[in-house]
Amino acid sequence: MKNKAYGYVRVSTDEQENSVEAQVDYIKRHWAGRRPELMSVPLHEPTLVDRNVSGGTPLFERPNGRQLLGLRPGDHIVITKLDRAFRNTKDALACLEKFGEMKVSLHLLDLQLDTSSAIGEMIFGVLALIAAFERRQISERMIAVNANRRSKGLPAASGGAPTIGWKMAPGKTRAAPWIEDWDARANATEFARLNKEGMGPKTIAKLYKTKKRRRKDGKAWAATTIARWIKAYKAGFPMHGEKFS
Repeated sequence: MKNKAYGYVRVSTDEQENSVEAQVDYIKRHWAGRRPELMSVPLHEPTLVDRNVSGGTPLFERPNGRQLLGLRPGDHIVITKLDRAFRNTKDALACLEKFGEMKVSLHLLDLQLDTSSAIGEMIFGVLALIAAFERRQISERMIAVNANRRSKGLPAASGGAPTIGWKMAPGKTRAAPWIEDWDARANATEFARLNKEGMGPKTIAKLYKTKKRRRKDGKAWAATTIARWIKAYKAGFPMHGEKFS
């Protein structure tokens, strides 16, 4: 079968600049003036359109965005703007890598990026290297910051749910110093006592179910959760230990 170019459009507002009609027209005008070596590649009709779709939705999770995964080697994808297809640079590079594996070329009109050309392929390679470098820099910085916070008895800078036996202070963020959760510690202590008497987590869960004793959120105590709480009790409720289930 003959290779084709597929226009892709996403719209989440009624702004004229990003309207379906404006994007489709831009794609058609661009493809009409494509490079001579691409003249044998026709533009597929109709254009793939995702209406009322947030830019935060990954491309391949959109109704028509996922159709792009079915393209054949040698096909082309034409998109007016980076933000019409991708959430951010990281998402764009991940999709570009996937298209590269599929041997499908991407044309991003606002960036004048054409991965079917040598220059476009080179630009993509540079962007990928920069993104990898930035990820490594961020990772190294976070490791250093969290090591410093851990030495001071503070939770990770990225926050996250408090560990067993701890809770957020009223009105504070997750990255702020946590305070002891005495109710949770009392439950964990009771689980540990029953466990020491010979009851396993499954038996304790059944006992609590019989007595209709539930968690604060109203859910029944699961054996796996009880096991983690016993472990936290035995470890002395470490701040950087097991997470809540």
